Amino acid sequence: LNDYYSSLIDFTTVIIEKDEVENALLAFEIWISFGTIESDRIEKKQIICHQICDKAYNKLLPLIYNNLVSDQFDCDEWTKQKAASYLLALLSKCCNFDLVQNVINYIGLYIENTDTNKKYSALLAFCAIVETVHHQNIAGIVKKSIELIVRCVTDQTPDSIKDMGSLILERITKYYGKEIIEDGPLFENLFRMFISSLTQYKRKIVIRFINSLHNLVRQVEYNENQSTNILSGYMNDILSQLLNLAFTKNAYNSEYNLAVGSFYLIGSVVEKGAKDVQVLLTTFYNNVVLSYESTMDDTKYPNEEMQLNYQGYIATILCSFLMVC
Repeated sequence: LNDYYSSLIDFTTVIIEKDEVENALLAFEIWISFGTIESDRIEKKQIICHQICDKAYNKLLPLIYNNLVSDQFDCDEWTKQKAASYLLALLSKCCNFDLVQNVINYIGLYIENTDTNKKYSALLAFCAIVETVHHQNIAGIVKKSIELIVRCVTDQTPDSIKDMGSLILERITKYYGKEIIEDGPLFENLFRMFISSLTQYKRKIVIRFINSLHNLVRQVEYNENQSTNILSGYMNDILSQLLNLAFTKNAYNSEYNLAVGSFYLIGSVVEKGAKDVQVLLTTFYNNVVLSYESTMDDTKYPNEEMQLNYQGYIATILCSFLMVC
């Protein structure tokens, strides 16, 4: 198709702009296929012969931007907005840095816009390029943007903006965790914000905050001879908050299971415990044992499966304590 890619762009452009949604989605799928193939080859360090996406992105970007703006924020169906976002994410993994820079400029235009649709489109674009192959080129920009993204969640913003902001923070902590940890003040502000917000937002956002904390904790360097590490100052707060959260009413939920997320994060935090928090961990261990004993009361659980799951999660945490204490 290398000899025909220009005609293909013109053809798919017309369909995306003017045809019915079903056909527009099929046209997006053509470029999503190209993006998938080329990004996979780059990830596997294979040669890309024709670099069709690199040749096409200048014409694709206007289509993508137009379709990122929508009022269908939380639609379960596959929409043109979702297709545009997915295609942008793939292009950021296989095209040159000029594409990412173009997207950054777009984000800068609309991320503080008072129009919710345009603001959401900028956040969606931001989310799409977080995993770009040009990691080092945008790491500084990502770090500087964190405060603004946090405000999207903590300020009086529409739910759609809060949801997207929390998703971006989850992805940033996954792909830029080391950079955040190396920046002490940034890590402290972000970590404390996550801890203090675990009871303030709806389940979806809280789960993303728990995942974000997990992303950061997993990337903290640790060895058994450490006298201290960056987590030591937060141990008491995070462990207490998570244990309380795990036992709140309706924490055990099939879609957004706060109990499971809390228990897994407790285990990860405990396993990174340095020597200066051993006394604290011993005290907390006793609290966990008491929590385990409380699960023996059948009347506290609607069914046996939930009761056994709680016992299993707590047993796993106790194993984590035995690894470090």
